[in-house]
Amino acid sequence: MYQLIRPIRVFFLLFQVSKPVPSAAILPSVLLLSVWLIADRFAPAMAVQWAIAAAFVTFVSLQVPRLLPRIAFLIGPGTTATVTLFATTVPLLFLLGTDAETAQRALSIGTLLSAAVLVTGLLEKSGAILRLIWPDRRMEPMRQDIARAMSLKYLAVFMLNETLILHGRVDLWLGVVALLPFALHYLSSAATTLIFFDHQRRS
Repeated sequence: MYQLIRPIRVFFLLFQVSKPVPSAAILPSVLLLSVWLIADRFAPAMAVQWAIAAAFVTFVSLQVPRLLPRIAFLIGPGTTATVTLFATTVPLLFLLGTDAETAQRALSIGTLLSAAVLVTGLLEKSGAILRLIWPDRRMEPMRQDIARAMSLKYLAVFMLNETLILHGRVDLWLGVVALLPFALHYLSSAATTLIFFDHQRRS
């Protein structure tokens, strides 16, 4: 009986040791639902697009200060400014200029691109891409395992998003997507902790 209970206890322990959900995950979800609820009263045809655009802008503004130094170190300050402007403006114009279903698929595009970056990092021999994502030297022996786990996470989100879009209910899609960052935060933390414990056990 203990052999059955122990894995379950370890599983829940992985979630207990996780850090709280960061504001970078909470605020975009809040904006996604808030803007949709308000815009749906005045401009229902554009409510979904505006909500996704607001969540995207909030997410980028919270992530840029953390990522800019790493990107600048890799490609230089001048190129970083151009890439950041392009990577922010083009998706925003795309979201505001398309229909609701296509805007919903922006999440699918983002997750596929993220998975592609990680797969490229796994195939790239120097390890520069994975070091850029996880610069902590203590993660050196675990980077590839974590990258594999995160690639599967992004592919799972892609499949979930496409399934929700095919289901056809916008309110269901918004609710699930708003809660998704919370679930992904704890699942990612649990997976990283599990990989860390496994490497500690084998070393």
